[in-house]
Amino acid sequence: MVHFSQTVFQQFLSRVHPDAIFLLVDKKVSVTVAKIQSVIEGEKAKTSEEKGQSTLKEAEIHYHTLELHAGEEIKSLSHIERVASWLNDNHATRSSLIVAIGGGALLDFAGFLAAIYKRGIAIAYLPTTLLAMVDAAYGGKTAVDILGIKNLLGVIRQPNAVFIYEDFLTTLPAKERLSGFGELLKYGLLEGNPLWSDILKVDPLGDLSEITPFIEKAIKIKQRYIALDLNDTGVRRHLNLGHTIGHAFEAFSSTAEAPRSLSHGEAVALAMICELYISHCRFQFPSEELHRLESFVREHIAAFPLQCSNYPTLLKLIQQDKKNQGKEIKMILLKSLGKAEECSISQDELLASFDYYRDLFGY
Repeated sequence: MVHFSQTVFQQFLSRVHPDAIFLLVDKKVSVTVAKIQSVIEGEKAKTSEEKGQSTLKEAEIHYHTLELHAGEEIKSLSHIERVASWLNDNHATRSSLIVAIGGGALLDFAGFLAAIYKRGIAIAYLPTTLLAMVDAAYGGKTAVDILGIKNLLGVIRQPNAVFIYEDFLTTLPAKERLSGFGELLKYGLLEGNPLWSDILKVDPLGDLSEITPFIEKAIKIKQRYIALDLNDTGVRRHLNLGHTIGHAFEAFSSTAEAPRSLSHGEAVALAMICELYISHCRFQFPSEELHRLESFVREHIAAFPLQCSNYPTLLKLIQQDKKNQGKEIKMILLKSLGKAEECSISQDELLASFDYYRDLFGY
């Protein structure tokens, strides 16, 4: 994990040698971003460690800033065209650098844009949400949504750098904290104890000092999977735990049928109840661990009622999942804590898991 500072950023620039820097900034975090911009601009160093670092002006590197409304709606081809036009209008070249400052959706979008603009330019990520810090910023998955399908178009391309600046978390809304915990729960289940039990002891909305140690732990776990399977064709697919049904919940939550919208992490946390229920039915995954997840989710995540009439929509969304092979629905199941396996899932198993979910929450 690389912490953001003037020294670290200037060292990165000395390796990349950009002719210009283009900041893509989520408008929701613009106040804290002002501090980041002062570093990127190269405000004169105040510490002995930072002395001698040249400013952008001294290095004759121009930089440009574009603020964006960067929720999931940013991940569209129309926005790709708009921002690509902005880059072109401001003379971005293949030697330029994009710095994306925002949550997972903005990083997905900016990474995809960097991969295809002039066949690829350098990009650095500064994730501003817990979810982006523990998951989205690492691994090189970039994408946009089309035809109502999440991440239908995308490439795997590693960022040139990821910088962690934990001060962003101090102003993070409660829903965004909970979203990050959805991914942390996933890492706990994949890794097993003691991490799983340690995560369950933490209040997602409590003291940040109890949460931030899990950022580096999650990053190390994900980097281990990436090192084993860079192109996401084998063991790295285990990181999709909770995401087969989770992506369907998330997409469904944006429709008129849904009771409310879900963040990505909320959808994953709720979906893991269904997926661990299937794991229990097929592999006897321990019921006590399923119940521990249920208790945590029910305590911290607001209700998301499902009706039987919603099942066809959910099934259709799951059938469009990019992990599927032919007509087979693929899902990551757990045989036990820390022991995952990719499996083909039947429609009956999905429907049974939805029924279990509805019974659990009393819908």
